[in-house]
Amino acid sequence: MYKSRTGLDTNPIVNESGEKIKELFGVSNGFLKQSLAEVIIPYGCSSLKHYHPDAEETYIFLRGRGKLIINDQEVFVKQDDIIGINLGDVHRIFNITRDDLIFLVVCSPSWETIQTIYIHD
Repeated sequence: MYKSRTGLDTNPIVNESGEKIKELFGVSNGFLKQSLAEVIIPYGCSSLKHYHPDAEETYIFLRGRGKLIINDQEVFVKQDDIIGINLGDVHRIFNITRDDLIFLVVCSPSWETIQTIYIHD
């Protein structure tokens, strides 16, 4: 068993597009089959276009609104929405409001940076 205080002991990863990813639970806690992260996308920012060849993700939206593109299909998301992303799905999410877009990401198996393949168009 491992108990975390909402990941307060971890530093967020901030990518070049402004997205902040903070692992709350996962590989750093010894869990290899699942992980939980908090993602914050500030106003005017987005994630980078990417996919995960070996992992599925579930996004649970807590605040804000966004435009999620999965395999060239646009989906608009808001607080309380839940979206599943299959392994290999190319995706990117944009904040479309002036507030932070905040969501949780459940990943199986546990997310690691080496499992993310970025696409530069």
